[in-house]
Amino acid sequence: MENAFSFQRIRRFYQRQGPLALLDRAAQELGWPARVASFGSARLLYLRLANFNSHAIARTPSGLQIAAGLPEDIELAVRCLPAAEREPTLQLFRSFLRDGARFVFARHHGQVAGFLWAFAGKYVVTFDGYKHTAIQLGLPAWAAFLGNGYIGEEHRMKGLYPHLMRAGMSLHAGAMEFYAAASPSNPNSLKSHTRLGFASIADFACVRILGRPHYFHRDLFRRRGWRLLAGSRAHLSPAEWCVK
Repeated sequence: MENAFSFQRIRRFYQRQGPLALLDRAAQELGWPARVASFGSARLLYLRLANFNSHAIARTPSGLQIAAGLPEDIELAVRCLPAAEREPTLQLFRSFLRDGARFVFARHHGQVAGFLWAFAGKYVVTFDGYKHTAIQLGLPAWAAFLGNGYIGEEHRMKGLYPHLMRAGMSLHAGAMEFYAAASPSNPNSLKSHTRLGFASIADFACVRILGRPHYFHRDLFRRRGWRLLAGSRAHLSPAEWCVK
């Protein structure tokens, strides 16, 4: 029987996931606490508005209503979250509003079912829920980032998310290009974005060792390998990461 740390198993994992994910798996299997070593990653996706797949929203699910959210609607929008997550999420959403982000939310047969945010100017990719590790991405004036979306458990797999995404694209006037993020380990999320017309353009990763984060970027669009980003807090301008 193959040992948990056999050379063949390690080599296969390395070939599929890369060196950074291998570090994370080693930390998990060796039982290292998160304060010693942790790993997070995000896949960046890109879409030109003209390439949006309208067939993905050809059928509107029965009972679906989507509205642009007002500041006073955030308490309504978070009702689809588990109760323990609502208050901290409200604090986060208030910070989004202060930074100029906007959101849409969905009702499904009268129940609040989900929400999605659209960001202009910048977007923060977090690897630990906005606690310690994050990369701030600058956005050009003609682009918006669609993120921090959620669908309540009882409303999932019913075709709501594509309609939320399309509604989110209309929140920032003049935006003709859109970015989004998904976990590379979540194939369902990646497939749903691809179905809308999004293409994978980059991977970002964070390896946190003894409390110090190290950030990495891999350009999938130009097929370039991983590069280490300087600094314990990463800030990238549009020229450093956006599709040109």
